[in-house]
Amino acid sequence: MDALYAKPDFSDEDGVKAAELGGDYEEMGGWMAESDAGTLLSNLGVKEDKHFVLMKDLDTKDKVRVLLAQALFGNPDVLILDEPTNDLDVETISWLEDFLANYEETVIVVSHDRHFLDAVCTDVADIDFAKINIYSGNYSFWYEASQLSQRQRAQQNKKAEDKKKELEEFIARFSSNVAKAKQATARKKMIDKLNIEKMPHSSRRYPAIIFEQEREAGDQILEIENMSASNEEGVLFKDLNLNLKKGDKVAVLSRNSQATTAFFQILE
Repeated sequence: MDALYAKPDFSDEDGVKAAELGGDYEEMGGWMAESDAGTLLSNLGVKEDKHFVLMKDLDTKDKVRVLLAQALFGNPDVLILDEPTNDLDVETISWLEDFLANYEETVIVVSHDRHFLDAVCTDVADIDFAKINIYSGNYSFWYEASQLSQRQRAQQNKKAEDKKKELEEFIARFSSNVAKAKQATARKKMIDKLNIEKMPHSSRRYPAIIFEQEREAGDQILEIENMSASNEEGVLFKDLNLNLKKGDKVAVLSRNSQATTAFFQILE
């Protein structure tokens, strides 16, 4: 449009064309594009003073958030996200959950965050046994349904195997008995009709890190008094007090990932 308005011989026809382009631009949300982009960046935890910083000058955490904002921007018809919660804090993940839950277009997401999948997904595509099965519902529903399906298949197989064993025992006992020969033959045919499904091996793997204790821990696990940490950007945390006893379970949360990193580095 700027090129049209800049023409020295701007005509009525150019004016009509510019008006049409302006209407199309408005329908596409062009007038609000910069504002919408800024809102997305802020909601994803990118501070306003970094909105016009070049990508090469951003740290890795902010680069990931900018790329996520780029994917969300413009409400694409199909949104494909691979581990979108990586490097996001709890508040940003919560915002992303709400955003995707209310997103009217198609979303395809891969994630290891079960809570996130429960909050976002309406269907689950289960890829296992070299097949894809679609389940309606969120992650928790899929898990229960898939476990139930496997148990039912195993139970059906066990019943068929028990029946086969019973028939084989009858055949072994009476196959040489002339009076029972017909019955033995009939049972052989019954065995052939039994459907014993070979249970395939799942392609899933469940890796685990197992720590072996050299000795049993005492009741007092950890005591911290007035712990502080800072870096070149300023104070990360100050005057932290913590008392952990055996059996306690603590989640360490911070809007600043550097603070949590510093905390664990001190503990090491």
